[in-house]
Amino acid sequence: MSRLELLVGDPAPAFPTAVFLKGTPFSAFEPGHVYVVECWATWCGPCLSTIPHLTQMQKDHPDVRFVGVAVWEDDIKSVRAFVAEKGDEMGYAVAFDVGEPAASGGWMPHHWLLPAYQNGIPTAFIVDREGRIAWIGHPAVMKEVLPSVVDGTFDIRAATDRYAAWIRESMTREKSALQAAVQSHLKADDNAGAIQAYDAAIAECPRLESEVGLEKLRLLLRTPDSAALAYGSRLVTTFGSDFPFLKRATASEIVGALEDDTVLHQRQPLARFVIDLIRNLEAEKSEEDAYEACVRARCLAIAFLEEGQPAEALRQAEAAIVHGRTADLHERALDGLQSLVDRCAGSVATHSPKTPTVVCDGDVCRIV
Repeated sequence: MSRLELLVGDPAPAFPTAVFLKGTPFSAFEPGHVYVVECWATWCGPCLSTIPHLTQMQKDHPDVRFVGVAVWEDDIKSVRAFVAEKGDEMGYAVAFDVGEPAASGGWMPHHWLLPAYQNGIPTAFIVDREGRIAWIGHPAVMKEVLPSVVDGTFDIRAATDRYAAWIRESMTREKSALQAAVQSHLKADDNAGAIQAYDAAIAECPRLESEVGLEKLRLLLRTPDSAALAYGSRLVTTFGSDFPFLKRATASEIVGALEDDTVLHQRQPLARFVIDLIRNLEAEKSEEDAYEACVRARCLAIAFLEEGQPAEALRQAEAAIVHGRTADLHERALDGLQSLVDRCAGSVATHSPKTPTVVCDGDVCRIV
């Protein structure tokens, strides 16, 4: 186990230096007490939706010390105003993490969230009476666990094994290390090094490829060589049967790169690959889903444009907007589809053959 990890069963890290905006302040976990530490932010919609749930749980467990620690926030004044406006709706202690500057990530993310392989919020931690991390997860499902931690019947050994199994089976540790390596290369504008990092990680853990292959494809599409087409084909052939979503996702990645004009090589072969891939997807579909149909038609429209078939591209773009309306897409998304329709229509007009003009002079006619 890496000392940088924080897993269920480990001693809880130190509580951050914090400004308490509500509730009784504390600076350390006292033995014999159960704590719930939730990481949240004012800009996080799911975090706000858990506030009533946490308030009710605090009422149900008055001896448990609940504290919501605001993370990834720059302005304590805005958080203070938010908490004041909520009033009794936030029926538990609230603190602002000042242990490390928000610009560098903050104490809670560096010492709690990221070491536990939690890169999103809301995330809650239950600290048991012995100061150990008993549970890590979304606060909405915490009510299934907290009562047993409070009454002492919680099996922390089994919980430790379950969390370790999740880390192992989800390849979370490998994905985290890979992401750190890739980001290091990308910050140095070293795309080739980032691709090599994917290759090395996949060679060491082949199961990883089905989950990170699209990320590697994204880089290959923006690299000045011709490897993207072969790799896209490999992804679909190798994993498409077990992971059907991968086919459409692969087509979407290629289409996105074609749209951004970041593909430097094999643009038309990539477009043909997308067309064949989507056609195969359409043949496999037994039930029509409006959103999926919209995405597929949009991919086809862009691919046909790239391949020089504007009339077919226009037909697909018009189909995409029809499916988009059926799927009740947001107005902005529909505007984007309409722009695609207009673009295809403009391309049709540009590529349409001109109607010949016949000019007759006496007994001689010619086409001009």
